[in-house]
Amino acid sequence: NSIRSFITRSTAENIYLTVVRPSTEYGNMVYANLSKDLSSDLESIQRIAKITCSMAYRHSSHEKLEIEIGWQPLEYRRRNQRLTLMYKLNHDLTPDHLNILKMPKLNLNNPRNLRNRLTNFDIEEPRSRIATYYNSFLPRTTRDWNGLDDSIRSAISTDSFKTRLKSLNPFKKNALYSHFDNFENVNHTRMCLGKSGLNYHLNQIGVHEDGHCQHCNVLENVTHYFLRCSRYDAYRNELIEGIHSILNEKNIVVKNNTHLIHMVLYGCNMLNFDMNVSMFAIIHQYIKRTGRFNK
Repeated sequence: NSIRSFITRSTAENIYLTVVRPSTEYGNMVYANLSKDLSSDLESIQRIAKITCSMAYRHSSHEKLEIEIGWQPLEYRRRNQRLTLMYKLNHDLTPDHLNILKMPKLNLNNPRNLRNRLTNFDIEEPRSRIATYYNSFLPRTTRDWNGLDDSIRSAISTDSFKTRLKSLNPFKKNALYSHFDNFENVNHTRMCLGKSGLNYHLNQIGVHEDGHCQHCNVLENVTHYFLRCSRYDAYRNELIEGIHSILNEKNIVVKNNTHLIHMVLYGCNMLNFDMNVSMFAIIHQYIKRTGRFNK
C-alpha cells in the first residue's frame, strides 16, 4: 500500500503475480488436503492484493472484485496444477522418482465399472480409509481427473492440456479497468465495485449519516451522480452527447437510464475495445471536471 500511489496498476499487478503469488503456491502439491480455514487464509492474501492493485475500498464485494480483476482463486489454480501433474504422470513426462504415483487405468470390462459410463482416460482411484488420505494429492487429483471431459484429457501435449484447462476459467479480466492509470479511473472502478466516495456508498459502511447528496438532498448513488445531480448539469451534457455519439456509430439504442448506467460502469459489449476506451475517456473527463472525489 505504501508504494501503490507511486506505481501504475499494471506494475502493481505484475509485482503480485511474479513475486508474491509464486511464494504462496510454492510446494502446493504437498498441501493438497489444505483445510478450508487455511485455504481462506491464503485467499485473503490475494484479496488484499486485489484491493491494493485496484485501489478499491476494503469493504468492496469479493464477487465484484473477482470479476473486476480477473484472477483465478488460488484454490482453482492449485487444482489446475495438480491436474497438470496428473497429465504428466499419465504420459510419462515426470522424473522417474515420481512414477510411483502413477495410477493404473480402470478396467472397463469390470461389471462394477460398466455402470459408471467410464472412458479410456479414467484411472483407478486409490482406496482411502481415513479422511486425511482421501483428501490428499493422489485420491483427490484422481477424482478431479476422472471428472474432466475427454476433450480436455485427450490433449496431445502439456501446453495443449493447460490451454484447455484455462478455457474453463470463469474469471475473465475486463481489460478496460486496467487500461487507464489515473485518479479518475480509480474512482470509476470504485463505483463499479459498489463502494466509492459517493455518500450512498459511504452510508453503507457507516461513514455518512444518511447517504444524501449535499446539494439535492436525495440519495447520492451512481445514477444520481451521473444523470441527475443539478450541480453537474454543465458537464453532463457533454458526457451524454459524447456517449451517444459513440453508440450511434453502431446504431445502439439506450433503452433507459438503467441501461445507460450499466454501460457507463462496465462498458458496452456491442462496442469493440477501442470504442469502449473512447467512451471511458469521456466518462473519466466528466469525473475529473466535476471534482466530486477531490480531497
